[in-house]
Amino acid sequence: MNKERISNKAMLKLPLEEKFMSVEFLETIKEQTNRLSSQEKRILADYLVQSVERADQSDLGLPAESKEEKRRLRNEWMKLEVNSEKYGGLYVALDGDKLIATGKNYPEAARKAKEAGVKDAVVDIVHPPGYIGEIGGWE
Repeated sequence: MNKERISNKAMLKLPLEEKFMSVEFLETIKEQTNRLSSQEKRILADYLVQSVERADQSDLGLPAESKEEKRRLRNEWMKLEVNSEKYGGLYVALDGDKLIATGKNYPEAARKAKEAGVKDAVVDIVHPPGYIGEIGGWE
């Protein structure tokens, strides 16, 4: 397998056996990490976490701040009472604070969002005004 970084689009075209490193190779790496000091393991762990975050952002085509900004905007949209009044009891598909679709259930809202061309929309239920969630089990 080519040792260079392969783009996500190129990965889709590779045969399955070339997409992932072998189990044996991964086990060898794990065994080698057992020889590292605690400080070296922390450095390696930080590197791996950052690497995964960069890959996730790349998969979405977003810089880190855009991903966080979308989450913040979505949370603000969900908190607005006017949205609770208008969409209470419905599932909504959001891209940041942009309403993409609504539905009576999760699958319907997700399907409509995909049909609208937004593959990574977040689907959630909007509770009606005055909704109080309940947790059972305590008496």
